[in-house]
Amino acid sequence: MKTSVAWRKKRAEVIERADGRCEHCSSKTERLNVHHRYYEAGKKDWDYPTSSLEALCQKCHGEADEMRRRMMRAIGMMSWFQDECVLAFVHARSAIAGHGPPVVQALTHAQVSGIAMAAGVPINEVQDIANTDSEGLIDVVRLCLDGWERTRR
Repeated sequence: MKTSVAWRKKRAEVIERADGRCEHCSSKTERLNVHHRYYEAGKKDWDYPTSSLEALCQKCHGEADEMRRRMMRAIGMMSWFQDECVLAFVHARSAIAGHGPPVVQALTHAQVSGIAMAAGVPINEVQDIANTDSEGLIDVVRLCLDGWERTRR
């Protein structure tokens, strides 16, 4: 159990923000867990931004942890190319939701190159789409992943 003063303070901030309710199912329970959406090596639990923490009831916290385990297994079975496409997809979705930098700033050259190669289009076309149309980029990434899956069968 996390007992440092810094953690107790951070936990209280998250639960107060959630108004004492589970941020997933909205249930009001006597005990809420504070869930980390991600972890970074060497970072203390209380050093994460409050925006990356969620107040969850025991049931939702267990489900969130299980989802993370399932995602990590799936990622572990993917190729480097698939990793790059999925990361590009996530960047595009984050930009659309307003939770990240514009897609063109978030994508690496390897991601743009991989998307272009898989979609069979010039790199500059992918860059143009990323500059102007995050939804369009998502469609291109979906086509890439679909095409990759068809070649694996």
